[in-house]
Amino acid sequence: MKFLVVKRSSLIIALIAALILAGAGTAVYYTDAASIYNNVSPKKVPIYSVETEEKAVALTFDAAWGADKTLGILETLEKKDACATFFLVGFWVEKYPDKLKTLAASDRIEIGGEQVACVVTYGVIDGEPYYKRQFAYPNMR
Repeated sequence: MKFLVVKRSSLIIALIAALILAGAGTAVYYTDAASIYNNVSPKKVPIYSVETEEKAVALTFDAAWGADKTLGILETLEKKDACATFFLVGFWVEKYPDKLKTLAASDRIEIGGEQVACVVTYGVIDGEPYYKRQFAYPNMR
């Protein structure tokens, strides 16, 4: 008759590994991470990729701090015959209206707005930048 001898430390390590695996499986189940990864989630989630035979990439830039690189990025896009979307925040638009005009005048740039609790519209009308906020919650001002 043969006996299997297992050290206590090996048993503890195996138990910890089993608990970690069970915890990870539970987390994936309760957070719907697998359904989002497999693109079968009933939740509305951001689009991270689109299956296509065409080789394409979407370039986005957040204009949320300085503007010293903005014109250089625009020049590079024009040299490389590429397009991009610039997401702007309100204070950036107010601080750099000339950069907004330059971006809006380019046929290579799409402008989007970034705010947490309001819908923001940016653009240029008659050569002047405009910035409009519509709050998602009526008490926010």
